[in-house]
This record gives sequence, C-alpha cells and structure tokens, in this order.
Amino acid sequence: MLKTFTPFTLRGDVSLSALETIAQALSFAPCEPGEESSQGWVPPRGIAHGALVEQVGDYYVMQLMTETKAVPGDVLTRAVDAWVAAVEAEHGRKPGKRERRDRREDERLNLLPTAFPRRSAVLALIERGSPARVLIGSSSPARVTDVAVALSGDRQIKALPRATQKPLQALLSASLWADDGEPSFSDLSLGRSATLVGGEPGARSRIRFDNLPLSTEEVREHLTLMAVDKLEMGWRGEIAFTLADNGRWSSIHYLAGLLERRSTDEAADAFDANIALTAPALFGALDAVEGWLGGLQVEEP
Repeated sequence: MLKTFTPFTLRGDVSLSALETIAQALSFAPCEPGEESSQGWVPPRGIAHGALVEQVGDYYVMQLMTETKAVPGDVLTRAVDAWVAAVEAEHGRKPGKRERRDRREDERLNLLPTAFPRRSAVLALIERGSPARVLIGSSSPARVTDVAVALSGDRQIKALPRATQKPLQALLSASLWADDGEPSFSDLSLGRSATLVGGEPGARSRIRFDNLPLSTEEVREHLTLMAVDKLEMGWRGEIAFTLADNGRWSSIHYLAGLLERRSTDEAADAFDANIALTAPALFGALDAVEGWLGGLQVEEP
C-alpha cells in the first residue's frame, strides 16, 4: 500500500506489452565492484524472477530499485591523513591540496568494492486510460524523477507532472465555507492538521496547526493572511492524507470505510487484493482534489 506519492500523467503507448519492453530494457542488476550506483526494474511482488510488470484489473504495478555504494567520509579522511604522515616522514614535505584531493579520490576508488550497498525501491501504480496516470510512491524529488525517466524508456512514453489550475489555498477559500462554519466539500473532508506560511521570501513565517479543528475562527483568520503549505484531508471516509502545495501526497492512511471491504478469503492473493482495494480510492481522491483545484493546467504541446 502506498504511503506517499507524486502523481504524473503518462502519454504514449502505456500498454502492458510496451511497459514490459521498457522494464526488460532496464531490469535491475547489482552494482559491479567499482560502481557507485545501479538502477533498474524489479518484480513488484518481491518474488525472484517474477514479472517486472504486474496487471491487477485496470492497473499496472512496477517497482524501480536503486542500489548505491559509498565510502564513509571519515574512512577516507583517516586514509588520506595516514598517507600524508607517511609522505612527510619519508620525504620531509607536506602534500598540497591538489595532491590530497587526488589521493582522496584514489582511496575512494580503492575502497569502493568493499563498501556495503544500500537499496531503496519505489513503487509505480499506473492506471490505464487515455491518457494514463501514474502514482510514483515517493516524496523524494530525486527518486520521483528517477522513476519518471525510467518509465519514459527510449522516449516511448512521456511522463508529465500534474499541475492544477489553482493553488492548495483555493481548497480553503472563503467561498467553500458553509453557513455553519464547516467546509462545503462533497467527497473531501478537512483533517486536523495544517501548515501555513506567510511573509516575504527570505523572511517566511510558518504556523502549524496540529490535532485541532481547522474550521475554527482562529484558523480561518490565519487563512486570509497566509498560504497553505500542507493540509490534512480525507476522502469518503476511506483514506486520509496530507496534501502539499507542491502536489505531493504523504502520510496516507487507509480508514475503516475502506478496510472493511477487504477480502476475508484466506486464499486470495494479498498483492492483488491490496491493489484492487486501494488503487480506486487513491485515484478517486486524486480526482476529487484536482477537481476542487480547478482541474489541470493546459499541457504544452
């Protein structure tokens, strides 16, 4: 189940066969001894030699693995210091900055094969359609970009960020408040957490409301003076999430309204069941939020 995501539009051939071709061309392989990083697609079910693209109903699931290796800085510093001391003892001179820098790089390359690799995986949940949409399961801009680029393959697919017409502030504009002081959303609801920012660039002020009703006069007064940076929301009593002004979704929780529909069939495949249960709710919430924010900006040709 996704706990965070950044949405993109996918244009081009987003068929199962096209995605399988892209995945096969960039299947994951561990770092070679002298490599610092390696990246590629792995089976999203976590089963060795499994399919690189899984289809569950109207959804495709892929997973990009990144492996990195790095030599700790203090290890390099100690190695260079020991070399400097040896040069001074043998030749009676202290190596200059350029020599130190070159030696540090040599030590890094020598020690890299012994460095322990670290891995991180990012799930991509794709909804079939024209155009298709993908939820990239990361809030890290670098990891999101990695997945978007990897999905593009040899330019067969174009991954485009989904930018809305209005800022997040529009969800809390005065026109959305009913006479009783509650927000007049239909499928969406306000949570109990918000982060507001105000002031000029370089002198920003920030206010965070946590575990408080956001419909109080105090909060509404601040909303007239400050911009919404993050806002906790809910959708149909099925999921709760925090929406950021940059379009990223985080802190996603699946609520009783959704989980009570979970299959009780012990023989059911857990992977398929989770996708079939959560994907419609995630894309449904995305539709609702984008609708309140005026729809998507017109894409450049």
